Amino acid sequence: MLTVAYCRVSTEDQAEEGFSMDGQADKLRSYADLRDLGEVTVVNDPGWSGKNLKRPGLEKLLQDVKDRHVAHVLVWRLDRISRTGRHRPGKRRRRVLPDRPPRHQCGPGG
Repeated sequence: MLTVAYCRVSTEDQAEEGFSMDGQADKLRSYADLRDLGEVTVVNDPGWSGKNLKRPGLEKLLQDVKDRHVAHVLVWRLDRISRTGRHRPGKRRRRVLPDRPPRHQCGPGG
């Protein structure tokens, strides 16, 4: 079972927040190390808006979750998955994730 760090930064986010995908990945690896979650596989969606769930990295992650290959999903902040509340994991879980979904955890960014 995988521990996956999902990282996304749109061009707008880079300008406003200045936090790169490499920075997110490094922080999430550190988080996983502290919690003994094992090796981390990083999935990136560079330059994609959080308003759209049709992103290559996110679609692959969701398929891996459905196929039960993922034990933990780590994100820097929940808005890395979606900018709109209706897509956030707690609400989307019923439609996308299996009955026993992996744990999703936010890193130090909230």
